[in-house]
Amino acid sequence: ELYEQAAFNGNDHAQFKAGRMYENGTGTDADINKALKYYRESAGNGNEDALKRLCELSDSGNVSAHEILGSLYEHGAGIENDLEKAFGCYKKAADSERTAMQYKVAQMYDNGIGTEIDKAKALEYYIKAADSGNTSAQYRTGYMFEHGIGTDINIGKAFEYYQNASDSGFPDAMYNLAQMYERGIGTDADIDKSLEKRKYAS
Repeated sequence: ELYEQAAFNGNDHAQFKAGRMYENGTGTDADINKALKYYRESAGNGNEDALKRLCELSDSGNVSAHEILGSLYEHGAGIENDLEKAFGCYKKAADSERTAMQYKVAQMYDNGIGTEIDKAKALEYYIKAADSGNTSAQYRTGYMFEHGIGTDINIGKAFEYYQNASDSGFPDAMYNLAQMYERGIGTDADIDKSLEKRKYAS
């Protein structure tokens, strides 16, 4: 409890110690998620031991450690800002089926953040995230298929992904669907459905 109180007050050494106690179950039940929380706070405050432990956990395949390290490198929290390293960490998490990180990596490929712009790779990761239910990824995937970004134009797939995003209440997807229904693009023209989508998109 004393370590946790000190950790709460921002002491990086106490944060690291609390992380070790939760990881090893010393004086408490083992809880890797709480351990990672404290390691993140400690590393963010510049503690090299915490950073080293996160790297070790990442190297052993801990997906949350990949994500935490990526965030630390991206924002320069406790360590030097390094977008290339951030990208590498996020990609490890994305390749371990972490949906939020699939979307993050897609954005980084899309905009050339920490890596070269690669629209085809961006689409690949947007699709992974979209198919796992990420609404923003569903919209962006639809947009890329509609406009042939990183792929050939595929209006049918564009309509499908816009529909998925629209079903989750994504306004931009609703607006694009409204236009497609109005013009009969990728579907039969349907003015009533077009007006309905415009209503909810506004």
